[in-house]
Amino acid sequence: MTTSAFATKLRQLRLAAGMSITKLAERAHYSKSHLSKIERGEKRPNMEIARRCDAALGSGSTLADLLKGEDDLPVTSARDAAPSPGDDVLPMAAASGWVIRLSPDGSGQVAVSSRPGREYLDNPAFMSWTRTPAVGTCADVMLDAVLDNLRTMARSVSPAVVFPPVLGVLQATRIEAAGADGQHRMRLMRLLGRGAELAGWLAQELGDEQMATWWTDQATDVASAVGDSDLWAYSLVRKSLLAIYRRDHRLASELATAAANCAGASSRTIWLATQRLAQCHALAGETTPSLRAVDRAMDMLSTLDEPTERDMVLTQLVSGWCLYELGFLDQAVTAFDAAIPLIDAGSVRLTARFSVRQALAHAAVGNVERSCHIVEDVAGDVAVVDSATIRSDLHLLANGLHRWIQRPQVAQMRAHLVSAMQGRRYP
Repeated sequence: MTTSAFATKLRQLRLAAGMSITKLAERAHYSKSHLSKIERGEKRPNMEIARRCDAALGSGSTLADLLKGEDDLPVTSARDAAPSPGDDVLPMAAASGWVIRLSPDGSGQVAVSSRPGREYLDNPAFMSWTRTPAVGTCADVMLDAVLDNLRTMARSVSPAVVFPPVLGVLQATRIEAAGADGQHRMRLMRLLGRGAELAGWLAQELGDEQMATWWTDQATDVASAVGDSDLWAYSLVRKSLLAIYRRDHRLASELATAAANCAGASSRTIWLATQRLAQCHALAGETTPSLRAVDRAMDMLSTLDEPTERDMVLTQLVSGWCLYELGFLDQAVTAFDAAIPLIDAGSVRLTARFSVRQALAHAAVGNVERSCHIVEDVAGDVAVVDSATIRSDLHLLANGLHRWIQRPQVAQMRAHLVSAMQGRRYP
């Protein structure tokens, strides 16, 4: 049969089904542009697209029968056919539902469907696998490098981007650990604990406190199981920060104190615990203990292994945070204004987090225009890192600026605030 005869029949069936070319392309999982050209007789059909269209149109094998015995027709699939310039090729995102199941024994499944929520019901693309028993002795080194890269990546992108691959690393690590022994197993278990702590932080940034707590608890359990005192203490520091965001200064103080007093904790972990203690005292309105803790954290910088400028800047930022909470607003403004320009360019999340605090401090002392400028400058970073903890401060800022809502710059800046407080939307 001719290409034009197939095109005519395809159009007749599509119109009879009351279906647009867009809907047919969606149901057949085919390029709309390429399908349009087939229907117009500009492209030759093949058996694969004939069967897809028959299935989508409910036309039995009408279109496929037209191609039977056609040896001269191309056998390439839609995926193999090179699109013409301007072709509206369906992106990978069109397969909107991806469900991955990972089991402790290393087996797993993945299902893909164009209808989200029905991945196992609509005859989706489906694959399963079982664990390969071999264990590589250098797996811990490679997985450690991947996890470090993901942690660095999390400083400048949305946690929603980083969280899934972190889970993949955790799955690979627990599979490898299950088949390892001796020191290799110990290294993998420590890596598992570090990955669980990272997952907890990402869950916190995504706004799921329950999941953040669960993952951080896993890190604590792993640390206890392998006798890693530093990881155990660091997990308590993370839990303390979760309590600080809930403004539960008593629990936060207990956790930070336990971390700071842990005999096996590193100097860096104790330094971080001291910062949390400063924040706990600030939340409680305890000026002298808070400022003394900040001073201790400053003094401890020289004791850190390989101290960096970022460590010094972070301590200054925590100082500004405490001064703001204690009501020393002018001093907080000074601290933030001095420290924020020193944050390295790669720490987008840190810049966004404390710039919002800086805007809060300026608004509190009546520097409304300066506060608005800060928000406008950092709005892009806030959108990129998509942090639930930053959004909580944005709500405080919106309330603080409400009394100046009649000012033009506040009204203009409010649009940035509203957008940032909603967070990112994903297709």
